[in-house]
Amino acid sequence: LALYGEQGRWDEVVRLKRRQLELATTDSQRVELLPELAELLASKLGEKTKAARVYMQALELRADDRKILMRLMQLYSDEKDWGRLVEIILKFTDLVDDRERLARYYLTAAQLCDKHLDRPDEAIDYYEQALEHDPTLALALDGLMTLRGDRGEWVGLEQSLKRVLAKLPEG
Repeated sequence: LALYGEQGRWDEVVRLKRRQLELATTDSQRVELLPELAELLASKLGEKTKAARVYMQALELRADDRKILMRLMQLYSDEKDWGRLVEIILKFTDLVDDRERLARYYLTAAQLCDKHLDRPDEAIDYYEQALEHDPTLALALDGLMTLRGDRGEWVGLEQSLKRVLAKLPEG
């Protein structure tokens, strides 16, 4: 492997890494080899779509691995695969307890659904979830108001604003 790497023969390094993966007998060996293979595919061969598939295999073995999730976020963002990026962001919400961070994840999912995916109903839901976790998050409130306002959903907007007001701390 090292010799092929020194020679810049990354296709051979990938081939051998895949062979190691075939010979791996435990999930812990596989979950160590899969990210290595994915990184080779992404950084040395420029095959980000294939790299993302390999990372997803690793994620199946270790669903709560933040490094894998972060790398998938980066790859999907680079490839502008907004739908899959939203899925990964939502996986992070299962791993976080901090209300402000949760709100930011939901805000990001909402913005992606709103701006890139043309999924306004999902965007509204995620904006509301963001505000549920942090009612002071102005970007979420602006996005929600704009989306509901543009759609003429005045009753829904009123209900959303009442929920936000009820969540705000005194003063």
